This record gives sequence, C-alpha cells and structure tokens, in this order.
Amino acid sequence: FAQTQPAPRAAYDSRLAAAEALFNKGAGDDAARAFEQLVLDDPARPEPFWYLGLMAFQQNQLEKAIAAFEDLTSRQPARGAGWVMLGLS
Repeated sequence: FAQTQPAPRAAYDSRLAAAEALFNKGAGDDAARAFEQLVLDDPARPEPFWYLGLMAFQQNQLEKAIAAFEDLTSRQPARGAGWVMLGLS
C-alpha cells in the first residue's frame, strides 16, 4: 500500500483554518468532513482531533470524543485542554 504523504504545510494550514471557520459558524457536518479529511491527509497533526473531539462531546457521542481526545493527547501530550476534555468525556 502506498503511504499517504503529509500535505504541504501552507496548504494544510489553509484548509485547517477553513475547517475551523466552519466549526465556528456552526456548520458541524461540513466541519467534521473537513477535519476528517485533514486527519487522512496528515494523521500526525493534532489539531483536527481537538475539533473532532469537541464536536463529538457536544453531541454526547462520548466514545467518539474519547477516541479523538486520546489521539490528540498521544500526539500533543503537553496540551492540557485535551487531557481535561478526555477526563470529562
């Protein structure tokens, strides 16, 4: 199987900003699809997991929230908010 190559940083960051804008204006389904695509494009980046966890938590989908916050904290262990949300989930 071919390895997925990480997206170039500038293009990725631009798409991340667009996904964050969708999240902030309440376009949950579109935001979720955008963040899921970002995970596929570069699974090492922690940012999409934060938003996927928040959206799952807000929808009381706690198993999904836990999985996302576990992914986040494994990639960015110093991010205290990820641990807090993991504990709340």
